[in-house]
Amino acid sequence: LDDATDEHLYRVTAALLQEGINHFDTAPNYRAERSEAVLGRALHEFSGPREDVFVATKVGFLPFRRQVPADAATWIRDRFIAPGLIRPDDIIGGTQCFAPAWIERQLDECLERLGTSFVDVLYLHNLEAAFQSLDAATREQVARAAFARIGALHASGKIRAMGVASWGGFIDEGGRIWFCGRKAERVETAAGTLHTEPCEQVFRPHPAAARCALVGLGAHPRQEPVLVVEAEPEGPAAAANLARELRA
Repeated sequence: LDDATDEHLYRVTAALLQEGINHFDTAPNYRAERSEAVLGRALHEFSGPREDVFVATKVGFLPFRRQVPADAATWIRDRFIAPGLIRPDDIIGGTQCFAPAWIERQLDECLERLGTSFVDVLYLHNLEAAFQSLDAATREQVARAAFARIGALHASGKIRAMGVASWGGFIDEGGRIWFCGRKAERVETAAGTLHTEPCEQVFRPHPAAARCALVGLGAHPRQEPVLVVEAEPEGPAAAANLARELRA
């Protein structure tokens, strides 16, 4: 986290914009708010219309500011609690908050760093991580209040669409989103874990995946995200062959 890296990332982002890359995903807690600031600078210098660029950001985590503090708990107390931005009871797991007032405040801070009056999509960031420490009734209360607020923000024009950035959410047979508690069916890409067989059981019956094969190659030694490949149209046999080729 330094200015030299910011400058390099700005030049890369500006070049990508000029070459026609137009979808950028960021978040306040990416590089301690520096990611949004770099993208905002590049957007400011972009010669094309703002509407030609799709910008996604997120709310929910309590971000550091430009540097990682020596004592995160003290930082959160001084930055968020002492000024009255967040109530202590609204902090979940020590790092997240989905209180409606904070969602709106954090979006405003995102827009300021990005230098734009709206974002194309606003995600609730890893809501299922917060849910792991809450009981069922509290989970529903937190989710309903959060979605109600981003719905109002959508109506205001500050966001064009809303969603959930999730590592573990699946939609069940009834069309309901499950945010946690289905670990047997979970793709843990950030944790470097892929349960291939359960994932196939989840995805294969879906009509869109009827002629595809899901291939999990296992965790990279450096814990990079797992590679998942959809191969058409042969099913499990093609999956096995493709996995062997990619490992080679």
